[in-house]
Amino acid sequence: MKITRKKLIFILSLASLAFVALGAWPLLRWMVGRASPMPAMLGVQADGRLAPCPNSPNCVSTFATEKPHTMPAIPYTGTSTAAQERLIAVLASLDDDMTLITSRTGYIHAEFRSPGMAFIDDVEFLIDEQWEGIQFRSAARLGYGDMGANYQRMKRISRLFAEG
Repeated sequence: MKITRKKLIFILSLASLAFVALGAWPLLRWMVGRASPMPAMLGVQADGRLAPCPNSPNCVSTFATEKPHTMPAIPYTGTSTAAQERLIAVLASLDDDMTLITSRTGYIHAEFRSPGMAFIDDVEFLIDEQWEGIQFRSAARLGYGDMGANYQRMKRISRLFAEG
């Protein structure tokens, strides 16, 4: 098979483009990380709850009262300590790019990075017997919409926790 000059230029152009794109990918992921510092309002607030969701649809919370933000708490039986240990095991079992940031009695904070551009979502859990079930908040750091990613993640975590 004879390769014409035109085909060779086309193939080399595609190869060059692929090389540049793949080489730039780590740089783009790093830039996304730098553009999305950890929010200051994370953690248990003065009222004993997690921070409210912003007006953007890229957040879900058990403390929210309006759609599309509201989701039910994750029910559990037994002690809050056992529930927290089970929840940590569920998080560790996920194939997602997850980093456990904080785990102290009654509170967990994890970061999830989306595939591709590595956008960061903060996921917090509050396991306190004053609230019924495990309360949570899952929110994207950047952007406006998340195509339901936080909702789907929390639905999946709730299902896996229930399956034990």
